[in-house]
Amino acid sequence: MKPLNNGCFVDAGANFEVWTFFVARVGYEDYAFEPSPRPYRFLTENALPNVHVFNVALGDVEGEAELKLHERSEYDSLIYENVGFSGKTVKVKVRTLDSFKLESIGLIKIDTEGFELPVLLGARETIFKMEAAHCSRGP
Repeated sequence: MKPLNNGCFVDAGANFEVWTFFVARVGYEDYAFEPSPRPYRFLTENALPNVHVFNVALGDVEGEAELKLHERSEYDSLIYENVGFSGKTVKVKVRTLDSFKLESIGLIKIDTEGFELPVLLGARETIFKMEAAHCSRGP
């Protein structure tokens, strides 16, 4: 993989993703958004110099939300109590992707456990600045 335009990579729902680290190694300036505490800590402890990690959820409005924690953090969700839901929640900040005013986006990856549409709605301006997108479907 080579950078599409030497732009940045946006990873919405970064989790413990290999995407973040793989794409950073090939030259992207990487913006990783992860509201869940454990993956966020992992990302910040292992980030390369060109990886910027934000402990926020992306959505269509600015504010706060309750993140439902799962036994396995890759299933933490703002809207679903997935099988294995631990019964615990944590309050997280929510921002729109547009509020970050990112320029020259080569690729955006969205994997937000059913919250993909609000992420896209909060990225209306940003969408016109990107070359490619990958969206995982929620549960």
